Amino acid sequence: MAYRFTNTDKWADSWFANLKPIEKLLFIYLYENCDIAGFIEINLKRWAVDIGAELKTIEGALKGL
Repeated sequence: MAYRFTNTDKWADSWFANLKPIEKLLFIYLYENCDIAGFIEINLKRWAVDIGAELKTIEGALKGL
């Protein structure tokens, strides 16, 4: 089983700190759900359901990233 570690310094990074809460949530969701090579299937509806947000909110958060 492969392990991935997260960089906790992102919380102090000005780029990350300036994101809106939904953008931070989406960033972490994408990071934690990608495969070992860093790829994730683009499925906005699935992301919205998993996160508990509306599709338009996810689309807006992607633009913010």
